[in-house]
Amino acid sequence: MQRQNGQFRRRWRITPQREPIAQPNLWLTLIEFTLVLFVTLAYFLTRGLVRGRESDAVEHANKIMRVESTLHLTPERAIQHVTLHHEWLLQFANNFYLYAHLPVLIAVAVWLYWWRPWAYPWFRNAFLISALLGLLIYVLLPVAPPRFMPGFVDTMALYGFNVDGSAAGPLYNPYAAMPSLHVGWSLLTGIAMIAAARSWWLKAAGIALPLLMTFAVIMTGNHYLLDVVAGAAVILVSLTLSTLWTSWHTARVRTSRVPEWIPFTLWRR
Repeated sequence: MQRQNGQFRRRWRITPQREPIAQPNLWLTLIEFTLVLFVTLAYFLTRGLVRGRESDAVEHANKIMRVESTLHLTPERAIQHVTLHHEWLLQFANNFYLYAHLPVLIAVAVWLYWWRPWAYPWFRNAFLISALLGLLIYVLLPVAPPRFMPGFVDTMALYGFNVDGSAAGPLYNPYAAMPSLHVGWSLLTGIAMIAAARSWWLKAAGIALPLLMTFAVIMTGNHYLLDVVAGAAVILVSLTLSTLWTSWHTARVRTSRVPEWIPFTLWRR
């Protein structure tokens, strides 16, 4: 806290302030779960329906590779080449890409909601903002992933995994390489773990998660390096907006009465 012009003002911070907040009851939990589930399903369904044209997606992918070449940042082929020559590394990349994405995101969200309620709304708001930003970019800038381009391999297909032919097909957009929300949401999850965890090993896991996901998305041919950078940028913008919302709304709530029926997670932070 800083004292300025006779008033105390909080220092700027991108992570939430620890506060004693009571755990929500079952009714508020059901409302929160329904809200997040509805928005998340709407996001994935919309993303699956707004597939860009293949020609535009390939053209944009070629432009990204040319930009990377100009910047001398072209690690994708070398990283995948090494991966394809080590079976254990290939298996790790495929499994990490699949199971360290939404399952970990959901697990951390539940952990924050129930055991770190002071951090959950900050995390939830940043997630929803990043989903909207990502969806907007997917619509305006469809990009084919490396696995669709010459010289790359679809490592998932090597093991018979085909998203288009699975039950998740309607929720899948093959031209949503930019930005990489696999990396972005792993970064968001990692920051939340570092900010809210007490044990060193959870904080260490929070550091390792986005780093390992970065390698996994490149190893599997799903994203370019610039996709990773864009995904991280989307999350940093989302966290900043979530924090600004927190500061404004907390100040507003302190000077007004909030109806008792509104879930605490909708107005706290």
